Amino acid sequence: MKFAPTPEEIADIYAGAYQRVTALATDFDEADLAVVVPGTPRWTLHGLMSHLVGGPVDFANGRVEGAGGEPWTQQQVDDRVDRSLDELLEEWAGVLPGVDAAVRSGNVPAPVSFDILTHESDIRGALGLDPTPDAAGVRFLTDGFGARAVAVARKAELPPLRLCASDTGWSAGVDGGVTATATEHEWTRALTGRRSNAQVSAYDWTGDPSPYLPLLSPFGPLRDADVRE
Repeated sequence: MKFAPTPEEIADIYAGAYQRVTALATDFDEADLAVVVPGTPRWTLHGLMSHLVGGPVDFANGRVEGAGGEPWTQQQVDDRVDRSLDELLEEWAGVLPGVDAAVRSGNVPAPVSFDILTHESDIRGALGLDPTPDAAGVRFLTDGFGARAVAVARKAELPPLRLCASDTGWSAGVDGGVTATATEHEWTRALTGRRSNAQVSAYDWTGDPSPYLPLLSPFGPLRDADVRE
């Protein structure tokens, strides 16, 4: 399975997630902003919003050294610790047209949309909200991260890995090895490192999950403690 979205698709996914996140943000109160968000480096919701704003601002201003790494993202949070939510949203809106143009021109790859989609789900989980209603966004994540997981397992010379969604019919990989089944939303969380080893082991596996667990997420090993959302 090859994951090769067009620049237009990447941009449309980002734009949709931006609209949903900023719509959610209109209802955030001070208590919400102080909630620690599971799946992040112990960021509060305010800190996560700071990262969502800071990433595109840094790209727009050419601050890309170390992009995606923890020091780079943490600096975005630290730089905005005293800013109000309104100030954050205003800053984000100010760079959005440039980000959209850059993505549509093909100069920004898919991870820009992986990031905002993943953090949208982080926000929803932290506040006890329903998962995203955007089926296209969910599929963007599962196709992208699923293809990666299958390829990494193959490179590790493990038996073929097949991932399946019990509710939507989505799948990645081929039969003939080990198959794992969960809902498609669960796969978006597991493949982005937002589930524990125990939680993913509890999915419906046809074989031993243990060799595959460390390979599922590009963000490192799955959690030791269960992630409750």
